[in-house]
Amino acid sequence: MHKILLLLLMSLSLYASVSPENVLTKNCLKSYLNTYKSQKNHKAFVYARESETGKDRCGWGYGYESVEEANKKAMKQCTGFQLNAECIIIDTDGDYFVKEGAFSLITQPDDTPLSKEMKEKLLTEAKVLIRGNCFPFFKDYLNDKGHKVFAYSLDSDGKYACGKTYSNSTLVAAKRGAIKGCNDNKNKRGKKKPKSPCRLYAKGNQVLLNAKDFGISELLKVDKVLGNDEYLAKLNKAKTMIKKGACLFQMKYYLRGSAHQAYFLAQDKEGKQVCGRSEGELSENEALNKALKACEKNLSKKNMIATCKLIAKDFNIVGNASIFEVKEKTEVVKTTKHFQPSIKMKDLKNKNTVELHKPLPLKDTLKITAATLNKTLPTMVDSELRLERVESKESTMKFYYTLVHFTRVDMPASRLKSLMYEDTKIQVCSDNDTMMLLKKGMKVEYVYTGKDKIDITTFLFDAKVCGVLTNIEHLKENIFNLIKKK
Repeated sequence: MHKILLLLLMSLSLYASVSPENVLTKNCLKSYLNTYKSQKNHKAFVYARESETGKDRCGWGYGYESVEEANKKAMKQCTGFQLNAECIIIDTDGDYFVKEGAFSLITQPDDTPLSKEMKEKLLTEAKVLIRGNCFPFFKDYLNDKGHKVFAYSLDSDGKYACGKTYSNSTLVAAKRGAIKGCNDNKNKRGKKKPKSPCRLYAKGNQVLLNAKDFGISELLKVDKVLGNDEYLAKLNKAKTMIKKGACLFQMKYYLRGSAHQAYFLAQDKEGKQVCGRSEGELSENEALNKALKACEKNLSKKNMIATCKLIAKDFNIVGNASIFEVKEKTEVVKTTKHFQPSIKMKDLKNKNTVELHKPLPLKDTLKITAATLNKTLPTMVDSELRLERVESKESTMKFYYTLVHFTRVDMPASRLKSLMYEDTKIQVCSDNDTMMLLKKGMKVEYVYTGKDKIDITTFLFDAKVCGVLTNIEHLKENIFNLIKKK
């Protein structure tokens, strides 16, 4: 008798743990309790729920002549939906029966509104790690309802991604949805894609992770307040490198900032300066990268030729005036001697490669010329420019040059053109031998590449650019003039 009673109690306990509130999600639970339960027999209730996504469907029938007919009707409703889960009968004629393990048990979310103080506390914690547009995303998350999860990815370079879900039927579904959203966000970030995996940063209104969980050894340091004497000493040391102006103000802000931080300075041969700083970064490496990029960006904006140099790291001035006493990279000098004329007929004559008195087709002349010049290439034209090779294609001669000390960032196309185009044009258009070939229809193309092998720009010259007519155009003009005279 005691064993039977014990089994009965265990059975009641088992079914209590899988009660409708722990199995059915919001809409189906409402239908079961408020609609189905009050209907007349014979009746049946069928339910299905995907374990991974939490998506569910239910169906029911009532007022039938038999349980079998009610089951059939309810099952037909449930199976009419495309769902990756099996439809299971959980009630017939008001008798609810769900065995443990048939469905993952769910709990109702705590939608109690956060107090102002608690919300501020969570946002203060989040500011340590959550960056960029992910922070307002997290702020909105705190106002979301239902089962909700916030996923986040952050690496030591400061690259980040995030994703969230809310109003999910189950916590399992919320977790999967948030991770998927974060991974989708990572894949959209291209070069800014973080190397670290997406992880569950918050569940409900509870923060689960800290900096070390993301492989970051140090949190943002507390702002360091320098004493007046220490501040002036560091500022005076920096002044030995920084001239008056915006960069000096940037250094003042820098010394009042927070670690991790870095400061780069660049100065061209005329004494002009630009700088870049960063502060409050997650790591020293990130601070250095950001400050350098800011400095190089300012160089590009000012069209300056100089190198960004580290002069301060965290609160230490690590540079000195001597690093700017070394002569910077020499800018390309505008002089007619900078470019040698592209094609020297007298040189070709000396090498007996082309006999100009013979009527040789233009493309053959250019082919022989290119082959002759390539025998002596590559060669330095001057201290900044190296002629790599020459190519001929139909009526075009292409000269490939490398700026041996500059990249496209150091020497943008607009800057190179302003320095060299006019002088190059004068040399091409004033050389008698070159002009003779331009009149025959030749085009001259100069291709400039940086030391990093990335193309910078191309100059193209032909008879029209030099303000003359080709032989064919000249002939057409003469014929036209004769016709007009007649």
